[in-house]
Amino acid sequence: MGLEVVKTKEYSWDGLAFTLYLDQPLKQVDQETELRTLIEAWFLVGLYGGFGGYFHHMSSISFDENLVEWQVDMGSSSTQALDVLITCLETFGQDNDVAMKKLVLGFEIVE
Repeated sequence: MGLEVVKTKEYSWDGLAFTLYLDQPLKQVDQETELRTLIEAWFLVGLYGGFGGYFHHMSSISFDENLVEWQVDMGSSSTQALDVLITCLETFGQDNDVAMKKLVLGFEIVE
């Protein structure tokens, strides 16, 4: 089963918020480092035009218990960038025995 991906109403390509929900906190510091490296590598590919256009900026990546958050100005890149990220996250989860609940694209508004 693949990673559930949810797009919110507060979805903006030029400041796309990513929230990755984990079933439990990462077990090892190495897993946090590897996941951070994966996200940064994906951003670097986009920064150099690897997804049919160019990313412009990425925020810092924050880890908090069962949550990983970051934002990217997706610039002129294609939606292929999201497909690649999702595939990489799924593979990371399988290879490292990390259960991921869902990836939310856009800001979640709590009412």
